[in-house]
Amino acid sequence: MYDYVFYLSRNTQFNLPHLREKLIDSQYIDTNIIISCDDIKKMLIERFNEIDFEQAKEDVIPFIKDPSVLDIWSKEFFIAITDQLNNE
Repeated sequence: MYDYVFYLSRNTQFNLPHLREKLIDSQYIDTNIIISCDDIKKMLIERFNEIDFEQAKEDVIPFIKDPSVLDIWSKEFFIAITDQLNNE
């Protein structure tokens, strides 16, 4: 989660073909599935709806100098920043 925010804050692009291969390798999608950036956003939003953000914060607190930066972590925050995700 922390890395996700880090990369999005730097407008880092992702490699959609590589990500697709990783999703196939992990059996998250089938080999016949073609995905788009919008599909990735939908997958992420589905995942954000399942995450216990209080637990996620607890997991990273030992690695963060200023834990107050985690105060904004919520389902709504991650869904909102996912709109910035692009692969172009």
